Amino acid sequence: ISAQSGLIHYTRGEVQVNGQPFQGHLAGFRILKTGSEMMTGRGRAEIILHPGEVPHLAPDFIPAMADGDSPVFKPGATLRLGGGGALRMLDNRLLSPRFELLAGSALLDLGSLPRGTAVYGVMAGAAVRLSKSGLYRFDVHPARVSVYKGEAMVESGGRRTRLTGGMRLPLDASKAEPFDTKAADALDRWSRWRARVLSQANFTAMKRLIRPPPPQP
Repeated sequence: ISAQSGLIHYTRGEVQVNGQPFQGHLAGFRILKTGSEMMTGRGRAEIILHPGEVPHLAPDFIPAMADGDSPVFKPGATLRLGGGGALRMLDNRLLSPRFELLAGSALLDLGSLPRGTAVYGVMAGAAVRLSKSGLYRFDVHPARVSVYKGEAMVESGGRRTRLTGGMRLPLDASKAEPFDTKAADALDRWSRWRARVLSQANFTAMKRLIRPPPPQP
């Protein structure tokens, strides 16, 4: 587990970091440092902003497949950048990871964060604070913040707006509006697939930790 925010966990296709092609085999080993920029041409990237806190489980807890999408099995904060995207890492400290979306769209999947920790996103003059488990989307064109599940506090144009699940704030508007959380594009579908992959991997690891396989004869 990285001691810093910004671990490049997975990439696919054309991805650049600080203007240089990113080699996919380095995923899981390279950190986006403060001030670093990432661009996706026809590629996508998954960045772990926070590994999350170790869950406190009851002694008799037995993980079940139905729990696979719960915060227990997710990293604390996972940012997924779609194709044609660009972002800058503003702060890669674990206590307050902060990024700026410069182009394209990104989804932020929050699991369980330690108390007092929040993730901050900046985009088109707006600042967004996120600390509750949920799923959030940032789009540069048109500039808007969407909350599929969870809660976000958005500061834009001198106004503060609290968004809850099923609400979206166009940054050129004065008030939020409802949207269809079930509507999905390629980024949404890819993000769901990656979330399942991560949850399944963590589920399997936790299952082995709690109920290790019997010794071989």
